Amino acid sequence: MNDVEDVRMLIGLAHRQARTILLVGLPIFLLSLVIVFSFTPRYTAQSLVLVDTSSKNLLDPDAATTSGPTDNSRVEGEVRIIQSDAVVLEAIRDGKLLSDPEFALNRFNDRLLSAAGLAADALRRCGAG
Repeated sequence: MNDVEDVRMLIGLAHRQARTILLVGLPIFLLSLVIVFSFTPRYTAQSLVLVDTSSKNLLDPDAATTSGPTDNSRVEGEVRIIQSDAVVLEAIRDGKLLSDPEFALNRFNDRLLSAAGLAADALRRCGAG
């Protein structure tokens, strides 16, 4: 057999199985389109903050400054407070982000989450439901 016959045989096979290919491939393609276009993009950000806990004497810049181990634990505690769910949810409420179209909840996602029983709790925590 040569390459031309192989190509003809593959084309014939694809032609005979076209209905099966469409019945399997089309739903998968349509489902992937629905998923891609229904989910809103998720934006993330990172920042780096320098916390200087040493007490400096501005009148005497050559004076030695010390920072103790309690400074590190204080900074770690403040970072945990900032990362807490309560602070994030308060920022969502204060900024009225749920009514902002850019941050609005996607209704298709709401239906999917409510089907899984997850949306009500998230909305209640945000103060929207």
